[in-house]
Amino acid sequence: MDEIRVILWDIGGVIQPDDRLPPKILGISPEKYARLVDKEEYQLYFKGLRSIEEMPPFALRYLGSEITPANIRQVKAAILATWEPPRPDVVALIKKIPDRFRKMVLSTVPYDMEIFAREAHEKGLYPPEQQYLQLFRDGDMLFSNRIHATKKEKAAFAAVYDVCRIDPKYWLFIDDRQPNLSVAKEFGVGHVLLYTTTAKLEKELTMLGVLA
Repeated sequence: MDEIRVILWDIGGVIQPDDRLPPKILGISPEKYARLVDKEEYQLYFKGLRSIEEMPPFALRYLGSEITPANIRQVKAAILATWEPPRPDVVALIKKIPDRFRKMVLSTVPYDMEIFAREAHEKGLYPPEQQYLQLFRDGDMLFSNRIHATKKEKAAFAAVYDVCRIDPKYWLFIDDRQPNLSVAKEFGVGHVLLYTTTAKLEKELTMLGVLA
């Protein structure tokens, strides 16, 4: 087994609980919403190539629901107002990882959410035990809106390589979605872990020799 030199973290679903508000606010089923966000045209929002106000025409095309600029903005406002805070146990776990490992972030985060996360840290909206951005070098946090690729694409992992210049066989990628882990493996990432609980993740990190 190749040694681990880089640990690549997802934010939404791992460091921070995933948000489930949009389907409720839009008045559509979670299944319809999932089909919507999986469409390549909607992915342009996550890649920073469209604003959220430009999404309703795409949504109408695929859902047949009355999604207007007004309720898209409502979704955005509600997410920002009620976004679940980071998991303190995951933040504590990241802090325990020795400095010999390069800690990086690869996350599907649209521009609006990145700005909100940064402001939440800067304004002290999160207590110290929930603050995580300072645990990573700014250049080592790769968000989809900046690299114009999501974890559904090998291009996202190529962007990580462009930054760290370390062979992906020495990476460990932690994510809460199996399809993303599959793309990582196809790219050549040596180690992947599916996040389900923090306790399970801590045991797995110990088994891999990341934690003592």
